Amino acid sequence: AAQVQPNSVLADRSHFGRMAGCYRRILTWRGGPIFPVVGGIALIVLAEVTREMAVSAGHCDVPASAAAPEHQEGLDAICGVYTGDAHATVRLAFPAISPATRLAPERWVWTLGVYAACALCFLPASVI
Repeated sequence: AAQVQPNSVLADRSHFGRMAGCYRRILTWRGGPIFPVVGGIALIVLAEVTREMAVSAGHCDVPASAAAPEHQEGLDAICGVYTGDAHATVRLAFPAISPATRLAPERWVWTLGVYAACALCFLPASVI
């Protein structure tokens, strides 16, 4: 029997054989179609967690004067803390993803969470 060198073509083929075996297991697993669902739920939970972190840390405070005058009366419904002073800052209770993930530690949680969801849910789903 011939010895296979670590960097030879045959060693690379055995690596691809292991990958093919992994893909085969994913394809034959009955729970495979649930990967995209779990990934979607993970992203929704991740968005809510980072939103809560950003709001509680005060990272979503904006000047009330940034809102158009006709929208300033509706700030109570959106924020719940508007006093009517146009020079005051208002804490957005429901910010978009971008303001909720622009500062640390929310950015770290969002980035690592999206990487994990892609690697654990969406990548295996792309095999299916």
